[in-house]
Amino acid sequence: MRARADGLAAARAGHPVTRCPRFTDPRLTAAWVRGYAMVSQSSSSIPGSANELTV
Repeated sequence: MRARADGLAAARAGHPVTRCPRFTDPRLTAAWVRGYAMVSQSSSSIPGSANELTV
């Protein structure tokens, strides 16, 4: 749970995904990336974001 929260915090701070620490357990790395991805998924559905289609 901590790894996912750290990934989420890194994404919100604007750090690149390459900032992911080198965990000895691949499950921790996966959790960190999932946390990081939560921000990019939610920002793609925000009105006015770069991914919004303007007609």
